[in-house]
Amino acid sequence: MTDRTKLNEGICQAVFVALGVFVALVFVAIFGFGWLAVILAIALGALVIWAGLETVCSGALWDHGPARGAGMPERPALAEAPAAQPAPVAPAAGARVALAQAATDEVAEKTAEGPARLSAPREGGADDLKRIKGVGPKLEAMLNEMGIYYFDQIAGWTKADVAWADEHLVGFRGRVSRDDWVTQAGALATGATGNET
Repeated sequence: MTDRTKLNEGICQAVFVALGVFVALVFVAIFGFGWLAVILAIALGALVIWAGLETVCSGALWDHGPARGAGMPERPALAEAPAAQPAPVAPAAGARVALAQAATDEVAEKTAEGPARLSAPREGGADDLKRIKGVGPKLEAMLNEMGIYYFDQIAGWTKADVAWADEHLVGFRGRVSRDDWVTQAGALATGATGNET
């Protein structure tokens, strides 16, 4: 340890001791000279001194090692991630979906994660997803942004799709499984009126 390092460490220690004493005095000035206030002030001052000496003055927050290039090996290069594979395309379930897709030549995209989603509503417009118990205007908008527009999409969800939706509906986590959307959407896709409960 050089003389300069010893001097810097000594100054650091003196600063934190002074800071600890100052904190203790301020604490006593604010809370009075009661025995509890004095004990807490001493403890708080000691904590400030200890924390400063252990972290800053000991050099734990500083890097004292040699500069890069002074005999230090270079950091190994990170391997490049493999190129992403295109997501597989799967047809959506249900006769209504098949007819609509045949008419518009639009295929639902099955992503690597999550349920089959559409890039836009099919011809004729989206279903009123608010007819599902627990779905309001905000949740319907979120579903539409995710590419979910139709009851038959939700009715075809697997347990993994439900878990994905439960996790990705921010602010509404768990709603899909709790309100059993898949069953409700299946009934609505076949013509039930919905929201009877």
